[in-house]
Amino acid sequence: MRRMALVLAMAAAAWSWGAESPWRLQVGVAWRDFGDVELDGFKLRNHDSMYKEGGPFGIQNYSELPGLRDGSGVTADQVSFRGAEDSADDTWAPVLGVQRELWRRGSLSLSLTGSLAYYRIEAEFGASGSAGAPGAFRASHFNYLVAEEQVLAPPINDDPLAGFSPGTSAAVQLKDFRADVLMLDAGLRGQYDWKRFYVTAGVGPAFYWAHVDSEVEESGSWNAIPGTGDPGSYRLASSDSGSDTALGVYATIGAGVRVSEQIAVEVEYRCDEVGGLVGTSQAGVDLSGQTGMVKVIIGF
Repeated sequence: MRRMALVLAMAAAAWSWGAESPWRLQVGVAWRDFGDVELDGFKLRNHDSMYKEGGPFGIQNYSELPGLRDGSGVTADQVSFRGAEDSADDTWAPVLGVQRELWRRGSLSLSLTGSLAYYRIEAEFGASGSAGAPGAFRASHFNYLVAEEQVLAPPINDDPLAGFSPGTSAAVQLKDFRADVLMLDAGLRGQYDWKRFYVTAGVGPAFYWAHVDSEVEESGSWNAIPGTGDPGSYRLASSDSGSDTALGVYATIGAGVRVSEQIAVEVEYRCDEVGGLVGTSQAGVDLSGQTGMVKVIIGF
């Protein structure tokens, strides 16, 4: 509702100015398909588990039942998440633009144009891994010996054994990703007129400013050792937020029809290529994408 109110307010402002000014104003809405949201990789760690400095998130398995008897072995997993990506939700935005004709010869014209748009991007997705299906996780484990009911360090093997221990699993969830994006562009627009109809094409640079919030939850489960107080699982959530900027370029094609001397209705297709991601230390979004727009052009 707030974005619709903003569109109506911009239209009212455009009408009052467009009737008195040689400038042409563009007021409309855009529907945009952004690039993927990328969740960064990291090492999983249970801060309540043994050997947390070395990275294991829990004591995973043991070779002799029941429990920590001398000569038995235990295994501690160390798990890394390689990262994941998924598409962002499509989103719409109010758009306000302005253009000024620089040159005309017959039906051909060239204008300077600029526009401002606001987008809200949201995403939520996750990944999981286990011994049978590691997925986006890389797991290794060390074997330890037990003496006097204590786990000895360093481990028996100098090199870690590859893969999850049987019965062990891990998961990472991007629970909440939100990016509020302001886009400002400036460029050149060519136009060819034919009676009431016309076609357009444009190109130029674009500047993006974004405020981004993210929340990531990591979790793991393993074969708990009876009688040790080992919980057998853990869950840990963390969040981050911040502002970011990016630069890009765009190209457009469009068509319109004049409904009066002052007003035209226009549809436009736009393609943006943006360098880098905007985001937090946990996740970022690629602002490159494709946009469809419907605009009202108000002239003099």
